[in-house]
Amino acid sequence: MVFNQKYTITLKIHRGLVEVERVRGFPDAINLKNDRDMTNWLAYFVDGLRSQMTEIQTTGKQLIKQDSRLQKIKIKGLNERQEKAVKYLIRKGTLSV
Repeated sequence: MVFNQKYTITLKIHRGLVEVERVRGFPDAINLKNDRDMTNWLAYFVDGLRSQMTEIQTTGKQLIKQDSRLQKIKIKGLNERQEKAVKYLIRKGTLSV
């Protein structure tokens, strides 16, 4: 039998899967059997916070880079149509006619 891949795992799908796995582990993380020892919960919380901060940092870097590119476009003196095409290219990464 030959395996035919019908999909690709994009970054968005990967993040969703990571979130599902994180939520699945939540009941174990908040298990407070040891006289209200919150070490497991705190470790779970810090892991989630680390993940969110990494995602925010990545998004921030992308937005700063995109804004920098857009500022350079304005300096070049393109007409409105050319400017729209270049902005689309920067956002999407590809352009077709």
